[in-house]
Amino acid sequence: LQIALARAEADVAQSLALDHRTHRARAADEGEQAVVGGVVRMGERDLQSRTAGLTWQPSYAVNNGFLNARSRLSPAVRAAALDAYVANPPDGAAPIAIADSLARLARGELLSETSTRILLDTMGASVTGRARLRAALPPGWTIQHKTGTGQDLGARNAGFNDVGLLTAPDGRRYALAVMVGDTVRPIRERQQLIQSVAAAVASYAGTRN
Repeated sequence: LQIALARAEADVAQSLALDHRTHRARAADEGEQAVVGGVVRMGERDLQSRTAGLTWQPSYAVNNGFLNARSRLSPAVRAAALDAYVANPPDGAAPIAIADSLARLARGELLSETSTRILLDTMGASVTGRARLRAALPPGWTIQHKTGTGQDLGARNAGFNDVGLLTAPDGRRYALAVMVGDTVRPIRERQQLIQSVAAAVASYAGTRN
């Protein structure tokens, strides 16, 4: 589990990271490989294919081609591919870096004013992860977030995440990244763990009033 929290107010630079095991979030876009900060980032199609033990083919995009091809792989091939991904995820990002980036986004330091508004509105309209961060927020709180879920292999899951901006009724914002990596815990336990972090943030915010 990794947790990172950062106040998103302009005059607050302090951040908190609680790092209990190694996992990185997925942040690659669909499409061709790209060089970001000197590191080659593959597109989502190639990434998910490789994580499954496949090489991307256009036929995977139609008629459940990807799922059908993956189902024909042996458990050993699937496990080896998933192990390789978990050991060195090419779309990796540290939770504290994600939380810091979210805080900077909220302060308008990353994008233009228009682009910032569009991205935050899109994150605010997200309907995924109803049982993750959102589920633990008290009345009056709002959330702008993005969930992430890695591939499954039996009971094993490569990543179960929720990152976003939590805004308290008094207007204070908190950038939060919670990521559960390479786990066999039941989905409900993962959801409850993420909820507990959001609840802790809300409780902390309540003590400041």
